[in-house]
Amino acid sequence: MARLIPEDVAEPHQGPWHPAERATLNKLAVVLPDDYTVFHGIHWARIDQASPVYGEIDFIVMNRAGRLLAIEQKDAPVTVMRNDLMVQYRHEPGPKSVTAQVARNLNQLRGEFARRHNNRTLVVDHLLYLPESDLSGPLPLGVDPSRVIDQRHASMLVQIIEEIFNADPMPSGHTLGDPLETHNYLAQRFNASPHIGLLGELARSFSSRLSSGLATWAGRIEMTPYRLHVKGTAGSGKTQLALDELRRASAQDKKSLYVCFNRPLADAMV
Repeated sequence: MARLIPEDVAEPHQGPWHPAERATLNKLAVVLPDDYTVFHGIHWARIDQASPVYGEIDFIVMNRAGRLLAIEQKDAPVTVMRNDLMVQYRHEPGPKSVTAQVARNLNQLRGEFARRHNNRTLVVDHLLYLPESDLSGPLPLGVDPSRVIDQRHASMLVQIIEEIFNADPMPSGHTLGDPLETHNYLAQRFNASPHIGLLGELARSFSSRLSSGLATWAGRIEMTPYRLHVKGTAGSGKTQLALDELRRASAQDKKSLYVCFNRPLADAMV
């Protein structure tokens, strides 16, 4: 069974998934062996002339050597038009180029990897998965037929993926990123460390809020002729309550007695 990243897609109806894409993801996870990792929903973003541009790759399959195969799934009918593969989405004014979308997404993925990893190369092969389309005629010259799976061969998706990897399992190039870098990049992992000073300030603030609660409500209780007996763990606000009672007694010109279990604590209360 292949490993999925992210892994939080096991529950039905979780996330903004098209049912057909979820079915494909489940098939890849169950049928591919554990030598493979399947990244899904890979998003990229960049700024183009002060405007954000976004893109997404449906699936990227990675073997243990770090070779990558991007899979673009189209669940709308794809047709050959103007020497290109075109898809017509609902609520869209006109057809869009599938090949242009794939090229744009892969180029952005490679470019961002090079920018972040000292111009090292990310080698990504691609596969068009078109389970709703029947491309029985000749394909455009710019489309490799071996990288297109239409409705007629949809049941062979996993078999074709394994054949592609078995034919050439190792990525090639002189400036390749290592598999761990590639894995962390696609998994969108990054290093972060806590701000120690900020954590300390938050801890002090939280401790003060907790301890002040006891002093606030205990001071509002009228106990005459009884006395209030407080038992609490360290940091629960017992000392803060005692200080408030001592200040209140001093403001009312009353005598007060504070008994400590050690000398340093008694000296600190003076």
